[in-house]
Amino acid sequence: MEKNENAREPAEIIEHAMIEFNAAMKRREELSIRIGRRTTQIVRMSMVGMTLLTASIVFLIHYLTKDTHQIAERLDEIATYIQQVNQNLVGIADNMHQVKWAVNDVKLSVDQLNTHVEVMPMMNLSVGKISNNMLKINSNINYINTNIGSLNNNINMISIDMARMSHQFDGLNRHLGMMGYNVDKMVAPMTFFPFSR
Repeated sequence: MEKNENAREPAEIIEHAMIEFNAAMKRREELSIRIGRRTTQIVRMSMVGMTLLTASIVFLIHYLTKDTHQIAERLDEIATYIQQVNQNLVGIADNMHQVKWAVNDVKLSVDQLNTHVEVMPMMNLSVGKISNNMLKINSNINYINTNIGSLNNNINMISIDMARMSHQFDGLNRHLGMMGYNVDKMVAPMTFFPFSR
């Protein structure tokens, strides 16, 4: 009887050890499955996040390229208006030279008038020349008025071109604001990720 009990003791110990080993193996298998599921979820979330990030970057690059193209077009238009302003300034310089020549002609006519007035004995002959010089002075004054009118036209053209340039700069500022708004829209989804904080 004692021998049976002694033989049963190692058998119970072995049986108990086998039950614990079996339970440990089941637990290890459950943990492996849980770890695999979590790893799969992490990989899936990472792939979804990378896909969203790639789509956001492509979308942002598209909008940035579009806005940059619009800015380049606006700058080309502004360069055209600046060239027109430069041409108008050259025209103003030419008109100023013509005004200077007309003033010199008036000065010469006045000098000749003084010469004729000084010569009293030849007064009768000088009266005709004085009349001619006065006509020249009048024509030179009319020429000056014409040049001043042309100068006013050039100044008006400069004002129009400056208004156009101002309009183009307004459009440029509007496109820059739209580009900033588009960048903010593209960055908004990234605030949900933990690395954006």
